[in-house]
Amino acid sequence: MLADKELFSHIEKELVKEGVINKFEKENGIIKGRMMITLGEVPNNLTDEIKCGDDDVAFIGTFDFCDSAVGILFDPKKMDFTSPLWVSLQTEYAMRPQEEWCDFFVHTIIKNVKGNGSFTVPIYTFISDKGSFTVAPQEK
Repeated sequence: MLADKELFSHIEKELVKEGVINKFEKENGIIKGRMMITLGEVPNNLTDEIKCGDDDVAFIGTFDFCDSAVGILFDPKKMDFTSPLWVSLQTEYAMRPQEEWCDFFVHTIIKNVKGNGSFTVPIYTFISDKGSFTVAPQEK
């Protein structure tokens, strides 16, 4: 489930008003999935295995089609991942996300952190069978 369904819904409604969603769906097919990337922390049960460095940022990815969150530490100054990927189940009987969605999460981070180490969150991604697009708030 998405980290903040209400906020994602608000952004999606704005994109519908602006015609962005309609244009994307005409070119790529109906949106079938959504991913939201936010910031978080290494889960308590993994803090012995995964150490967060001073410059590390914990990115967390959630999906509207999966009751699991994926996370990874990333050093935006070095543009490098500093931990293995972890999965946190959001419900008792949740399934782990497929590897392709974990890869998609990682690639989305890379695409949205600038070379100078700056980034904005949350990151909203819309996915169809033929493509995807991502929006993030403007830097201030």
